[in-house]
Amino acid sequence: MGIWRFGGMLLLFALLAEPCMIATRRSVWAKKPGSKSKLFAFERDGRVGFIDPTGRVVIDPAIAAPLEEVGDFSNGLARVDHQGYVDESGRFAIKQDFWWEYDFSDGLAQVVEEDKRQKDGFAGLIIDPTGRIVARVPASGVREFSEGLAAYEATGKPGIRKFEPGNFVYLDFPGLQGFVDRTGNIVINPEFAEVGPFVDGLARAVLDGYCHIATWDGGQRGTPTTGYPTDCGGAPADAVSPCKVGFINRTGGFAIQPHFEAAQDFQEGLAAVRSRGVWGFIDKDGMPAIAPRFEQVQSFREELAAVKVDGKWGFIDRSGAFRISPRFEEVEEFSDSLALVYDHGKSFYIDQEGRTKIAGPFQEATSFVNGLAAVLLSDKHVAYIDHTGRTVFDYYRR
Repeated sequence: MGIWRFGGMLLLFALLAEPCMIATRRSVWAKKPGSKSKLFAFERDGRVGFIDPTGRVVIDPAIAAPLEEVGDFSNGLARVDHQGYVDESGRFAIKQDFWWEYDFSDGLAQVVEEDKRQKDGFAGLIIDPTGRIVARVPASGVREFSEGLAAYEATGKPGIRKFEPGNFVYLDFPGLQGFVDRTGNIVINPEFAEVGPFVDGLARAVLDGYCHIATWDGGQRGTPTTGYPTDCGGAPADAVSPCKVGFINRTGGFAIQPHFEAAQDFQEGLAAVRSRGVWGFIDKDGMPAIAPRFEQVQSFREELAAVKVDGKWGFIDRSGAFRISPRFEEVEEFSDSLALVYDHGKSFYIDQEGRTKIAGPFQEATSFVNGLAAVLLSDKHVAYIDHTGRTVFDYYRR
């Protein structure tokens, strides 16, 4: 690999990554909650194959790629590390040496290829499941499609990842965000500090200004106006006020006015919002559905939402009443009627009544999706288990 190509790859990864974000390398392959695919990846002798929910091998382990770099199936295709996309027979349906591939969403996928004609040496393409190029977009700024639109980030100011010589002071200014359609045309101008995907015709949108973006977990991020003050991102100390958040429609106008301190995307007809430092939920008309009184919350999934009270997590129903009392250190959303929870350093699964269904503990685990969850039993020993905790398939990582 030449110096230019290696340097270009580092630049692209810097552009794609959040400030100071270090991805934890998972030992198990995680299927996305809500996935329609019933195929699950495994590894054998350094190659990847897929099983079905019964543990039957459907795709022989012949895909030459790291397990972590093989995606879940969507639109009948799964991305493979810098090589393209395989179909559900394991054969390459799109074979090309991409610099980066994203999973298909809403019938489209973004890929990044080397292009020395571009300023940063890379070009972004939107492709359909046949591999046909339907649009050309910025290599680093477009996210997944949802309801025919994809969020994108315009070029920031004064420059991306600019460092002062000798001091290495981080001066990254993110760009304003808007939306492109399936042809790559801008349909909502980049006017917002941050946006979420469209869900039922509404997308979360954060107003820009000398303020901070308040994250769901209590953190703070800079805006296109403030920039990031350190190499780990964050927000300037004098950006004391949270930026206002509302929800826009497909024309870019606010359907729910921006008067919240923070918000999460709509899910199951409700969106989590923060006012005066506490979280509650609103409906699609912007009306209060559950009064704000929680320290932190997660979105509703399977009619339950995780909420944090006095440092402990539990689950409420759509009336705001506790279905599962707050007693866990960490939790994940319900999926397949089970939730992965953590308490006293142990992980295990509970049902929607809060009863322990699979005791574990596991070194690492994923949510159940389409009948199976992946768990790390010991060191490199991985198992797919069913709802009873029975192992239906296991393998060893190289």
